[in-house]
Amino acid sequence: MRRSFRWLSVLALAILLAGCGTSTTRLSGTAATLTLLPTATPRPTATPSPTPKAVPQATLGADGHPCYASSVFPAARGANVGDFIAFAGLGNLAYPGSQLPEGLPLKPYKVPSIGAGASNSLPVNPGIGKGASGYNLFLCNASTNASHTINSVTSRIASLIPYTGQLSEHPACDGPYARPGISGGGCGGGDPIDMTLSAGFPAGAAQGSTATATQDGTPNPFKPWRFEPAVVTPLPITLAPGDGLVIKVTVDVPAASGTYAFDFGFSVDGAAPVFISTSPVLLAPVAHTWTGKACLTPAMQAQIPPDVTNPPTYYLCPNA
Repeated sequence: MRRSFRWLSVLALAILLAGCGTSTTRLSGTAATLTLLPTATPRPTATPSPTPKAVPQATLGADGHPCYASSVFPAARGANVGDFIAFAGLGNLAYPGSQLPEGLPLKPYKVPSIGAGASNSLPVNPGIGKGASGYNLFLCNASTNASHTINSVTSRIASLIPYTGQLSEHPACDGPYARPGISGGGCGGGDPIDMTLSAGFPAGAAQGSTATATQDGTPNPFKPWRFEPAVVTPLPITLAPGDGLVIKVTVDVPAASGTYAFDFGFSVDGAAPVFISTSPVLLAPVAHTWTGKACLTPAMQAQIPPDVTNPPTYYLCPNA
């Protein structure tokens, strides 16, 4: 009976050791030894990604589209003026013509290609007066922490060279003639702006003359660029960081013919205006207008070779 009890005790101990993660190995003539089983290595847990920090709304403009991040204000076009990026140029719908050589015989005039009726010429007689496209002044408050107020806009005759010639002009929206008909031509496009101002110069205004632009109508409530202030009001207007404006300025100039260059100034926070320059334009009465359509008259057709050429041969003809 005692021997059976010992046997049962040994068996119970073996079962107990097996349940505790060990195993027994019996070798001949040796005592049993314990061998530990390998334990599982914990799998690493993923580190959570940091939550992106929100960009302060103050740097994004009223509608979340900062003017300084827009293609409207590329560095190559804009001038840095304090916290501002600014530039000015003819409006998209000004449609300047091209100047042709003076003294052309009044017969078909061969030009090299479509749109090249007067290479290297100044823009001629663009629509800059009241009711026309005028100039566009682009202003962007590129600061990330300071608001600024635009108090006023001023136009200045930066340079004036009198013109006494007899102007021959090719209108911007006219295509030349190439057999068998008109090639190209036509105008279109848009010119989204936020407000319109008008600057008028008195007769006899000379180089250096200035004119303060006045409000012409009400500002555009639709904010076409999406970087405008929350509410677009007449001047003065405050631009928060990231806000911008596109202001159309029409210019009424004296009757004197000449090559004009206009500067446009804007006053910030009550300071003296800072001026932005534009390229010169020629403003003068037209002595002769040359178009492709004028080449369709029998008199001009008789002077144009009848063959269709490849590449095409382009002509402009004087209007009757």
